[in-house]
Amino acid sequence: MLVKCDGKDGCKESFDFKGFEVEKLDNDIEKTYFICPHCGKEFISFYTDTCIRKKQELIRGIVSESEIKKLKKEIAKDMKKLRKKVEAGIK
Repeated sequence: MLVKCDGKDGCKESFDFKGFEVEKLDNDIEKTYFICPHCGKEFISFYTDTCIRKKQELIRGIVSESEIKKLKKEIAKDMKKLRKKVEAGIK
């Protein structure tokens, strides 16, 4: 997939997206991101912890659309809170 480095400080170059990278941070937190091969700018997609990953795993086994929607809302809320926590340097 072709993407463009168009973040705040991005180089505006297009490149073929090869996939996400995952980095383990403190405790059980993982950062999922990709890097522009031209300028090295990092684009953070999301953070997960054990709780979020368990909910994601639950979704993979659910057939009910209403249950999936409910869990996706919970995951989005959890990810938003975790991003604020990680990027504020709170442990």
